[in-house]
Amino acid sequence: MRKKRTAGKYERRHRLLQKIFISYGGKEKDAWDFAFHMLDWDEDLERLYGVYSNPGRLTNKKGDAVFRFLIHATYHLMEAYRLLRGEECVNIFAPNYKQPTSSRKVTGRTRRLAKAKK
Repeated sequence: MRKKRTAGKYERRHRLLQKIFISYGGKEKDAWDFAFHMLDWDEDLERLYGVYSNPGRLTNKKGDAVFRFLIHATYHLMEAYRLLRGEECVNIFAPNYKQPTSSRKVTGRTRRLAKAKK
């Protein structure tokens, strides 16, 4: 039996993720999309957690949970990354990957944290 999403809990998570996105330098106009891409696969995450927390024997249900998470969450996470960083997500595990000289993009939040430390 599939659990129904609780609208209130989903909306609270969505608002929180929008605030987090903006606090890390994301554009306000992209905040809703970012939150959507971070939440659309939450049920897949719950199923995957079930596999990890109770590994036991291999079953079709467990295999499906892993496969569904992989094919559903991956592209949502790549789009969330693109919205936040303003660049495409690259495969850092690819054999021909070369790390850029500056791998960290300075965001508004990074600057605010640096000022607060002074």
